[in-house]
Amino acid sequence: METGIQFTGANNKLKAMNVYGGATTHRRMLAPHGSVSGNTLSSPTVFVGFGADWRMTMQNYAAENVSFAPRLPWTNGVPFGWNSWGVLQQNISYTAAIAVSDYFYVNLISHNFNDRGTVYINLDAFWNDNFNPAQLQSFVDHCHAHGEKAGIYWGPFVFFGSLTNATNWTVTGATNYHYTAICCCAMETGTRNRPMAGMPWTQRIRAPDRALITR
Repeated sequence: METGIQFTGANNKLKAMNVYGGATTHRRMLAPHGSVSGNTLSSPTVFVGFGADWRMTMQNYAAENVSFAPRLPWTNGVPFGWNSWGVLQQNISYTAAIAVSDYFYVNLISHNFNDRGTVYINLDAFWNDNFNPAQLQSFVDHCHAHGEKAGIYWGPFVFFGSLTNATNWTVTGATNYHYTAICCCAMETGTRNRPMAGMPWTQRIRAPDRALITR
């Protein structure tokens, strides 16, 4: 069982919203979950925030958390950088990534937009399709020349295709296994009719969704 939020609305207006715990109707919820026990069971605490500036809303969320757990000590700066998925998504290219690195170096870093001198320029999905090895190394070298850290996202064992494609798609780093061997599929039919939300499992250990690698 998991926490769920259901809402309706249009044109930036919220019409109705229900927040509840113990969701069991979603396809994912059919997989075995942990159990709860005791004389008193409490519903999950949910924060609902609204504001003109999402940054202030996140600050309010953080402040409310202090009511339940003390603030963790933090003496470092505030991480600052760029991620390609926000706008470019599958259209990320070597030329665009170099332009972003240049823009940060010329217009932002020198005006105190940095984490104590550190700025991250991160490539999200499709970098492996749109960059050749020489371009990837050149991108890293270009960022380093600007004092920036270059990052890429990598999701080992993650598969987002159809079950048909999974049959013919070799697991990265393996030679004798295809994604059909590790995909977690809908359980109500008792058959492997589709992978579940791109989140495969091995028989015992859940594979990590994605990792950020910086240099």
